Amino acid sequence: MNTLLMSAGALTGIKHTHMMFAFIFVLFFLLKAILLLTDKNETLDKLRNNKALKVGFDMVLPTIIIILGFTQAFQMPFESWPKWLLIKILFVFSSIPMGIIAMRNKNKMLTIATCILFLSIIVLAYTN
Repeated sequence: MNTLLMSAGALTGIKHTHMMFAFIFVLFFLLKAILLLTDKNETLDKLRNNKALKVGFDMVLPTIIIILGFTQAFQMPFESWPKWLLIKILFVFSSIPMGIIAMRNKNKMLTIATCILFLSIIVLAYTN
């Protein structure tokens, strides 16, 4: 039995907060991707080396997004999770290390693949 059950209002708030933070995270990654793809390496390096942005957008924000996502998911038994949710979780846990590697190595193809994966996650979330 799930002991973490929340009211519908609380879950709605968590859902909207999760979606807002995820959208902000993806927008920031897309900004970095655009800088990389347009060879604005100096600007990209300034963004990537800014300690506050690095901690906020690359560490804290993804952690909050994952915690809020799992808070929602664990409101139902694991056995009843829809397949799209399992795919979304797989994409999330694949895209984060891909994005880190892509940006660290300034790999344009991996950056594009990561952007596609992030956008796929958003499409999965909004269509289900």
